[in-house]
Order: sequence, then C-alpha cells, then structure tokens
Amino acid sequence: MAERSFFDELSQGMRDWSDYNSGRITLKTHSESPKKISTCSPEQLKALREKLRLSPADLTG
Repeated sequence: MAERSFFDELSQGMRDWSDYNSGRITLKTHSESPKKISTCSPEQLKALREKLRLSPADLTG
C-alpha cells in the first residue's frame, strides 16, 4: 500500500473546492433532512446519565 501524503490530499481538496466555487467543476453533494429530536423526562435523563456513568457536565458538554 502506497504511503498517503496529507499535504497533497489537502492541496487537491482546496483546488477542487476553488474550482467548484468558480463553477468549473461539479462535486458530488448530498443533503440530509434534520431528524426529529426526541424528548425525555428529567428522570429518564438522570437514569441514562447514571447508566453511562457520566457527570451532568459530561452529558451536556
């Protein structure tokens, strides 16, 4: 397997982005619709936090 060059890949990506913005090329794109956020009670949230052994700061941070 050939060794990858991060700088070369990054440079190529920046050139492609520039060409895309100027209309010279078309890149593959996709879109996603936002997912519905489920709700839970404070008791459910506390139970989940305790099950995962997280502090309140870890859960929200």
